[in-house]
Amino acid sequence: MFTNRPIGLVDSLRTIYELKNLKRQGWLRRGVPDYLCESVAGHSYRTAQAGFYYSGDAQLAKMLLIHDWPEAIVGDITPHDNVNPDEKRRLETDAMNRIVSPLPYGDRLMNLWLEYEGRETTRAKTATQLDKLDAAVMALVYEEKGFEVSEFYPYARDRLTDFSLLQVFDTLLRKDHDLRDSHRVYFGLLAEARRQI
Repeated sequence: MFTNRPIGLVDSLRTIYELKNLKRQGWLRRGVPDYLCESVAGHSYRTAQAGFYYSGDAQLAKMLLIHDWPEAIVGDITPHDNVNPDEKRRLETDAMNRIVSPLPYGDRLMNLWLEYEGRETTRAKTATQLDKLDAAVMALVYEEKGFEVSEFYPYARDRLTDFSLLQVFDTLLRKDHDLRDSHRVYFGLLAEARRQI
């Protein structure tokens, strides 16, 4: 899949940059053509935006921005790939280590990523839920384009435990908005939820 050779600073940055070209496999598997398919970088950027709109926590936004960096090396591994979860975790941990080790602040990024992967802190639990919720929001966009992606709605909802995020999800799924504007509406709902907390 990939070599475990060390990489330097420039190669590390180039590796991260490749996330803009890596398409999300779940959408491709559902017939979304490559030219319309969300990239891993786009997904990461939108989840980071969502995290900041919802919490105002820069660390949460940073956690979401880096949460899929290992995919630049190992690819977007989905449940359909039948990769053992322990093996996936090992591959992604090794990949993240390779990416961040040349960076002057790599230890801090690695620790933040490990916090996300551990899913034990409040921040990590919120980040995980926002990651899943973003899939539902993107599904609304693809639904408007005529793709059958409705399976993402129960998948996302089943992974939400935060009451405010459940309310945001339910509001979005009423589809009282132009589905093409789902992310704009989503970010507005998150900002409103933050004001009410």
